[in-house]
Amino acid sequence: MISPISPHLAEEARTQGVEWAVPFDQSLNNAVREVVREGVDGAIDLVGADIAHQTFSAVKNGGAYTTVLPEWWKPGGPYTEDRTIKPIVVENKPNQADLSKLVEWLNLGVLSPRIEQTFSLAQTAEAHRLHEKPGLTRKLIIENA
Repeated sequence: MISPISPHLAEEARTQGVEWAVPFDQSLNNAVREVVREGVDGAIDLVGADIAHQTFSAVKNGGAYTTVLPEWWKPGGPYTEDRTIKPIVVENKPNQADLSKLVEWLNLGVLSPRIEQTFSLAQTAEAHRLHEKPGLTRKLIIENA
């Protein structure tokens, strides 16, 4: 498995099966092509933005590409017929039962999201500025207290 990642999380990623960790500031496509010259058979994008484009570029012609972040996918974009790549967009419609289960798991400690920083509602602009910077890998929390 090849994954774009923040350098400080590379070791943790290796424990999850990542064999080649590519720092976010390097070209994912170039790094992949150094390891797999013709490109990978398939890729999953969970990041979006520039990483989504780089991930797609790393897929070989005729491969598969899956994303959960379709907002950048526009007609005339990188999904060109000459590459014969099948894009798959995964969407999950939220429902109350699923959300309640997630809340329960959070309360029980079954799920433990990595939190970068917690902000008050008055600090929302500061949180937004931090979110715009590249390399953020943990969640930002805005409390309405």
